[in-house]
Amino acid sequence: MRSRLPGHTYPSIYQPLADTLANCADIEVVLTFTEIEAIIGRPLSVTAHADRHWWSGKNHPHTRAWRALGWRARLEQPAARVRFTHVDGVGKR
Repeated sequence: MRSRLPGHTYPSIYQPLADTLANCADIEVVLTFTEIEAIIGRPLSVTAHADRHWWSGKNHPHTRAWRALGWRARLEQPAARVRFTHVDGVGKR
């Protein structure tokens, strides 16, 4: 599946999450694992639930989905959620 944004292609599993972030007007979004799983339509991996590097790595195909849009992710445990922050401090452009 391709991104709806020109020049960006994401892994199909995370396309809905990338689309959600691309359409977000806020500079910060906090999503629970349950909310993310509802967005992508499948359970997150065990690694996603436990490893902060899974969310913040620069070279993972899944992190490229949001990093290409200017978002960074930080795992917040034990709250079972992820904080996405737009790096340039502005939301939807």
